Amino acid sequence: MKRFPKSSGRASDGFSRPDLVATLAACCLLTGLALPLLRAGMVQQTVACVDHLRSLGLAWQLYAQDNGERLVNNYGVSDTMATVNAKTYRTWALNVLDWSTDRANTNRLLIENSRLYPYLGGDPSAFKCDADTYLSTVQRRAGWSERVRSYSMNAFLGRTTATPNASDANGVNLYFPEYRQFLLTSSIPNPAETVVFLDEHPDSINDGLFLNNPNVATQWGDIPGSQHDGGAGISFADGSALIRRWSFPSSQKPVRYAFPFNLNIPAGEREDYRWLARRLSVVHATLGITQSEDQLRFIWSQTPPNLVLQTSPGLTPAAWTDLKITPQRGLGQSVVTLPAPSESTVYRLLRR
Repeated sequence: MKRFPKSSGRASDGFSRPDLVATLAACCLLTGLALPLLRAGMVQQTVACVDHLRSLGLAWQLYAQDNGERLVNNYGVSDTMATVNAKTYRTWALNVLDWSTDRANTNRLLIENSRLYPYLGGDPSAFKCDADTYLSTVQRRAGWSERVRSYSMNAFLGRTTATPNASDANGVNLYFPEYRQFLLTSSIPNPAETVVFLDEHPDSINDGLFLNNPNVATQWGDIPGSQHDGGAGISFADGSALIRRWSFPSSQKPVRYAFPFNLNIPAGEREDYRWLARRLSVVHATLGITQSEDQLRFIWSQTPPNLVLQTSPGLTPAAWTDLKITPQRGLGQSVVTLPAPSESTVYRLLRR
């Protein structure tokens, strides 16, 4: 049994009660000062992220304008590595990321060879979210300060493979063929509700392709980020950007510096997935209509070929007739241009 010396009557070397009270008061004061600073830092990161996403979105639009409306390529891992090795640089994201010390994680030359970089004013920071400060243990030991990219692109936009005769060249998504692969800006029926870029979870991000099944909400494929107070930065095809705060823990996974992990989504937590999935693509029979001056432009998928555009003077009762116009077909879409009607007219697509 350990024996403790008797008290000598001298003052203790520890805190007296007044000292303890004063120390606690100082800690509370410092905490009160630190929290607003922390919150201000988070706000600054959020503003910077939205700004970067808008810059990337504008670059994406300008690239399409310079290339006859064609969207920039959006390759997966194997095609990305192939175009880097061949030094042809045919896609928007050339860094395949992981938690190792592979040079692709930090190679700014690959950022500068992106097909979008010429439209960013020489600013590589547009590829990186300020709130993404994550590095693995081996990366920190190597003296790294950051990985160079945080954002990925909706996998239903642009060519996702370099294979010339692949189905995505005809507007059919390679992974979920019941959905459209958008190859032209004009083929997107609702730009304000179509995701282009978003924060991808640091454990999930590798190539520049963000892919999930629009039909099945039971499991994440790629995972959105949640580093903005439980939310992710997202940009849309109309050029807008925002922070979407996720509602459920299954959408706010902690960073574990490993992948894969549990991707299952509990039955009561699937609305985050559904919200995002609805903004990735549309089924082939979706009809897009745009108006310019005195013309209407109708755009739908080139696949399947048995979709017919019909018109009716009203819906009560409807009197549908086929429009006797052969659509222009190419790059995955069918297009019909008509004079704007002088009276109320209804249009629809019918599968023969």
